[in-house]
This record gives sequence, C-alpha cells and structure tokens, in this order.
Amino acid sequence: MSQHVTPGGLELGGIRRLLLLKPLGRHAKSVRIYQGPAGVTAWELEAENARFLLLLSADDWRGLSGEGQALSTLTKRASSGELAELRAALHWNGSLQDCAPEVLMRYAACGGLGYDLRGRSWFHRELPFDLKKIDELNPRLAAARKLVSSVTIEAREAAQTKAYVTSNGVAHRVTVGESASCTCPWFMKHALSRGPCKHLLAVELVLEDVREAR
Repeated sequence: MSQHVTPGGLELGGIRRLLLLKPLGRHAKSVRIYQGPAGVTAWELEAENARFLLLLSADDWRGLSGEGQALSTLTKRASSGELAELRAALHWNGSLQDCAPEVLMRYAACGGLGYDLRGRSWFHRELPFDLKKIDELNPRLAAARKLVSSVTIEAREAAQTKAYVTSNGVAHRVTVGESASCTCPWFMKHALSRGPCKHLLAVELVLEDVREAR
C-alpha cells in the first residue's frame, strides 16, 4: 500500500469499505478486480454457486449517482415503442448486448436492467423504480432541463456545437462534441471526470430537440 501513485497500482479511496467483503472472503474461490475511470473500482468474489460484486465510488464521500457519466446518454430520447420492444425481448432473453444506448440506459435508470462486468452484457432485473423518476434521481439532469430556454446556439458544425447558456445571471460559453468545455466553476474543477455539467447537458437537450424536429 502506498499514498503515492505507483506503476501498476490501483487507485482506491475509502479503503475501509473493503471490510464489507470480509464475511464473504472465506467462501471465495477467486477475486477479480475491475478499475474504471476516475478511481471507480469493482470487486468480484466468486464462490461455488454465486458471484458477489461490490462497486465502489472514487471515495467514501462520493456517491455513484453524483458521478454523472450516464447523463449525456439520458438526454437522448427513447420512445415508448422502443422501451416496449425491450421489455418484450426481456421476457424470452435474459441478457442483452445489441440495443440502442439511449434505450438501455433509460431502462437501466429505472431499475429494469443491470450490467454484468464479466460477461460485458446487460441482464434483466426488476427494481421498484418509475421512468418518471429518472430526473428526480439525477438532479443535474433536472437542472439542465430548466436551462433549456436560456440556451443560445452560436455555431453548429459537424464535430462540435458552440453555445451560450445563461445561469444565475451569468452567460457560460459551452462547447459540445469534440473537446467539450464550459466556463462554469463545476467544469473548471471537475472537467468531465464526474460527467457533464448542467450547462453541457442543457445544450445536448436542445440539440436532441432539433434532431427530433427533423
């Protein structure tokens, strides 16, 4: 263990959270560790007839919902017909691999899908969530929807869109697409390590409206 970055090292904040695995450790035949972006890790214990997965955020004071990596996908619309087709497919297929990302993410956000890191596939599950609660569970996305009317598109090209988004009396310059950026304090501090800021999301929502209108 080290307080410094070392070659081949695994970044882990709030290491005491691994104590959750202690009661299960004696049953494990093997342990597999996954490392994601920005310090997120997953610890998989495999026993004789079961697998247990512990997913840890970058630190113990950071919740996974606040990381926001899925928010851009949630700005894309998924029709009720597409969601119905997905539900129907899950009645005869326990896992999914080929499906539109916006449909998968929206259904997963309401508790209908989980993701198997080892199999790299989505699997069917049912949690008591409602599609209407997605914004409630993702306050940054809800805040972005309130800013849609304050978006002014400055220039739109194939690779990126430049715009201004007014929030709390301040006009923030936003670039969506390649080299995404925003002049707000959130982006200055986190960039995209915790997902897009509400201003980037607001522009993405406006662009999705434009695509829908075509």
